[in-house]
Amino acid sequence: MILKVIIAVAGAIAGVVGVQAANL
Repeated sequence: MILKVIIAVAGAIAGVVGVQAANL
């Protein structure tokens, strides 16, 4: 399903942003 792909991509982006925010 395309919805699962969108959720997976959004989760990956949120994870990267979270890591960068933690480094700040």
